[in-house]
Amino acid sequence: MVKDLSSRQNDWIILVVIGFIYLSDQLTKLFVEQNLCPFRTIPSSGPVQLVCTYNTGSAFGLFQQHTNILILASIVGIGVLFYIYWAHYIPSILFRMSLGLQLGGAFGNLLDRVIYGRVTDFIKI
Repeated sequence: MVKDLSSRQNDWIILVVIGFIYLSDQLTKLFVEQNLCPFRTIPSSGPVQLVCTYNTGSAFGLFQQHTNILILASIVGIGVLFYIYWAHYIPSILFRMSLGLQLGGAFGNLLDRVIYGRVTDFIKI
């Protein structure tokens, strides 16, 4: 018999995904800071590289020098994702996992902004 993972009784799934993604985010950033910062790039050429970059702004370096606004935007974004989860509940494991991926990354970046005033990026395309 296959278990039904779509009921509200299985809300723990999103928490596991959030925790796993958050932990993975922090560990990969720690690895990058210890092994690539400040000037090492892997590989030295190619379409995708690992390189340590500190981003004080948002995507593509926008809104630099506005850390407090970005922290507030992250908190609002996290709140909106939780609202979507509770108010527009879709009983599927894929729904839980997709929101868990977004929330785990959002929590990781929020913590980085609060503690360090920046986010560590490391994938260069």
